[in-house]
Amino acid sequence: PKLLAAVSVATHVVTLDWLKASARRGQPVDEAPYAVDDAEAERRWNFSLARSLASRAKILQGLGLAVAPGVRRVAMIPTDAEFAELVAAAGGTWLADLGALRDDDDEDSSSSSRGGGPPRRTDGKGPGSSSSAMMPAWPPGGVVVVATHEYLDEGRARLAAADAPTTASKTTTTTTPKTPAAASRTSTKKKASTSSKTASSKQASARSANDDADHDDDAVAAVRALRALPPGALAAVVEPERLWCALLRKDLDIQAAGVPVE
Repeated sequence: PKLLAAVSVATHVVTLDWLKASARRGQPVDEAPYAVDDAEAERRWNFSLARSLASRAKILQGLGLAVAPGVRRVAMIPTDAEFAELVAAAGGTWLADLGALRDDDDEDSSSSSRGGGPPRRTDGKGPGSSSSAMMPAWPPGGVVVVATHEYLDEGRARLAAADAPTTASKTTTTTTPKTPAAASRTSTKKKASTSSKTASSKQASARSANDDADHDDDAVAAVRALRALPPGALAAVVEPERLWCALLRKDLDIQAAGVPVE
């Protein structure tokens, strides 16, 4: 994260030897001999550190950046504090709570009354509200949301499954009533079978079920959060690695990033 922020504001990225040389000299020495040279990293991320440092571009200028709910469960990404630093360095606005940008107001407070842009809140809970001094100004270029497309696909699939009509098939079966003795034997067998399960297996199953449920709930919440944004507010959904490359190269192609949030 520090390098991602540094390329947006620094003119040199040097090794610790520069500090030692400067300390010995008693003043800052020339940075060129101590410039970081990592050809392997530049090949991996397809960028030139020297070219990026020479550029004064602020690729997130006018944009907000947020992380979709639950994405940290499926991708290793910086903390909120680290994101706030690198987004500010790139000229953008860090939005820690994507849900806070939702529009839940009535039609009379819609964006059409203002000729475009996000709706003005009247309940003091979001951008545009007279009592939302702690909220960041709404990014004029829209919001770039960090998420994996696979994660959002899962959320959309679960929402579609929940909305799909279900038809219960009716079947007619004939059963033979059990005698009291047979019923008693069956009940005893069931109790014995149930008691044979160990406590550890029950706990493991419960943990696994809870983890799966949390993951599914997060994926659904991520899709809902994106769909709830005001019209035109979403600039793009960007995969984490695509964002890292864009910050290192100082080149963010919004159109290439796409907006897969139907």
